[in-house]
Amino acid sequence: MTTQDTIATVLIDGVEYQAREHGYNAAVMQLSDDFKVTLPAPGGKVRGPDGTQIAVADACPVGAPAQFYLSDPNVQGGAKVLKLRGRITGRAIESDPASGTVLCLAGKDLGWHLSGCPKVHVNIRGLTWRQFAGKLLGMTLDPTGKVTDDAFGWGFKGVGTGNVNNRTIKLGRQTVESDFQRASQEQNSIKLPRFQTEPGQTFDSILCQYARINHYLVNVSTDGWLQIFKPAQRTGSSAPYTDEPRYVFHHHAAEDSRSRLNNVMRPRMEESGDGYFTRVECWSSVIDTINSAQSTDYNAGTYHGSFANIGTLPFDRLYTFADGEQMGTAAVNARAKWQWQRFLWDGWTYTFETLGHSQGGFPFVDDTLCELHDSVYGLDGVYYVAGIECSRKLARPGFDRSAGTRTRITLKKSGLLVA
Repeated sequence: MTTQDTIATVLIDGVEYQAREHGYNAAVMQLSDDFKVTLPAPGGKVRGPDGTQIAVADACPVGAPAQFYLSDPNVQGGAKVLKLRGRITGRAIESDPASGTVLCLAGKDLGWHLSGCPKVHVNIRGLTWRQFAGKLLGMTLDPTGKVTDDAFGWGFKGVGTGNVNNRTIKLGRQTVESDFQRASQEQNSIKLPRFQTEPGQTFDSILCQYARINHYLVNVSTDGWLQIFKPAQRTGSSAPYTDEPRYVFHHHAAEDSRSRLNNVMRPRMEESGDGYFTRVECWSSVIDTINSAQSTDYNAGTYHGSFANIGTLPFDRLYTFADGEQMGTAAVNARAKWQWQRFLWDGWTYTFETLGHSQGGFPFVDDTLCELHDSVYGLDGVYYVAGIECSRKLARPGFDRSAGTRTRITLKKSGLLVA
């Protein structure tokens, strides 16, 4: 296995810098991907490859626009691959005798903007996902979902559905879908329930809440689109976005002849039954001012949905919850199933480290599939890559196990978050 170093570069306010060390974290269950870089600052000056010299106190201010790239010699001949477009969210200046003065930067993609709060008591009803997101975030959109006016100045490029383009860009491949194809994937028939923004609610909590009703996840793509999507699944499944495993990982005992294939380090499998239930029920109420029965029937307008899978546990275990949204029978049944699936998703995790940031010419990317052959833990099959943490660290004096270019990968059982 090659262990050639992957180099990170950041483009900040139009100036490109090469990082001495880097970290990059992406996961389907987090709305915002993030990065960390360490830039050398000898003599208190930060120097970019173009010769620009900036006093470290003034360089790369918080809030500055940033683009984060990884250049892997095993991917596209070492070409720079864009991983995220966002903002600088933190900075620190450090000095020590071994490494001198450095500027440490933290950044997140455009999803970071969504941690703020919208105006209070904004009423929204009868809108599609695209219309809803555009109104909530102060964006005017054209028919394809592209932003034509950005009142908040956050830099989003559009609002859409689907994660195919995003995976393509992160994998270092050319985008194969046209804007028309991206727009054709839009689920514009999805109507969201009426609601009103309240004090303390954040943009991201609102967006995730309403995407969840229709079994979608939310993220911001590498090219700046706010999107809802369903996880990648094996080609031939019923999922709308299908894929084939891109990576193969092995973990076998030393005496096993297959141990020569080992590329998994420090694996950990953990499972918790705290969220395992055989039956899940969702309850919701719809205000009906026409139904006079509500004056005498305290449960009028109440909808009840359920999902059952008696094979989950060897005994019966019930979970009930209320959803404050006004949903009908079909929606509460779907919410009950989704909650059961989400509990299973959260209950099982396999994590490990591997050398490098890529395999077979493909960089490691979340929302993809892989083959796992772990004869030690008794696992063999196709699993879902739910998150990655890429890092490049220089060796410190003494034993430093974390030094080098590595990726920590989180796997989940595939097929769980599909409607």
